[in-house]
Amino acid sequence: MPSINGHPVWNASTGNVFYYTSYNNTFYQGTVSGNSVISTPLHTFSEYSGVVSPDAGDLSQDGDHIALVGLNSNNTMDIFVWSLSAQTKTSIYTTTCTAPGLGGQPGCLHKLQLTPDNRMTIEFANDGSGVEQGVRLWTGTALVPLQDRTAHYDVGYDLLGNTVFISQNNSLSLPGLNDPCADGWGMDVRQMNNFQSAICLIDYQPFWHVSYRGGPSQPWVALSFFDARTPGPEFFTNDANYQSPNSSNWQLYEDEITIVKVDVSATYRLAHARSRTRESYWAQPHASISRDGKYIVFTSNMAFPNGCPSNMHVPGDCSDVYLINIQ
Repeated sequence: MPSINGHPVWNASTGNVFYYTSYNNTFYQGTVSGNSVISTPLHTFSEYSGVVSPDAGDLSQDGDHIALVGLNSNNTMDIFVWSLSAQTKTSIYTTTCTAPGLGGQPGCLHKLQLTPDNRMTIEFANDGSGVEQGVRLWTGTALVPLQDRTAHYDVGYDLLGNTVFISQNNSLSLPGLNDPCADGWGMDVRQMNNFQSAICLIDYQPFWHVSYRGGPSQPWVALSFFDARTPGPEFFTNDANYQSPNSSNWQLYEDEITIVKVDVSATYRLAHARSRTRESYWAQPHASISRDGKYIVFTSNMAFPNGCPSNMHVPGDCSDVYLINIQ
């Protein structure tokens, strides 16, 4: 593998091609060929001392845009959208916060995700109501608040072609919002251009990860659930915090892989991840749905219920990757 800084992303249609940044100001294409990778420089951003593809980045739904971060000479950062085909930079937002260098989560930035219409949602490192806090939508002229108290989220189109924001939202995540779910803490599908308009996606859920790059032709939202109780049933059996699962300590949806139609007309509970998620962040299932909605991949350490082998490359991290064929 080449030297990668940040988070590489796969080409939207070609399975052996990915894009990445290194420890410089050049954006690269990597092509897997046998047991090696051919690296091709695609563009050098001479206006920056470095560029990075940050955490949670992915190619846009049209497969032609990616969100990147460039480091300015005064250590502020330009967040921008880069078109692969046009080789043009748009939607530039310059931070007031600074960073001494670039990595997967540089400075005040935590995550970047593109909306299906190629606008940027920016999750800053700190919660709060300030301009560079919480989750903000960059319109090209203003940062619009989406969340002050951040949670896992994803974006896409609904069945009518509206751009939607999928997360847990109520008056604590952003003042003035109402949660349409019965318990007030469920996950909802919320129109980004009419943020008060929301429907309840799922209710009474444990902690979650969400994956969606969908719309009318791919309407399925993938959810993977995990627990955060200590002690609890999601530790390795040999962990002192482990409790045997029973009817009182195993929650609804716990450790499940589930899909919900974006108009909430159907829900399918697909599988148990059976991962001991309290052992590490990477033991959480992190389910991700394919762009055509036919497959879900997720991670689980279910193969090692009594703890990771001692010879693991990363001690304590023994998650494997699993695939579900949905359609």
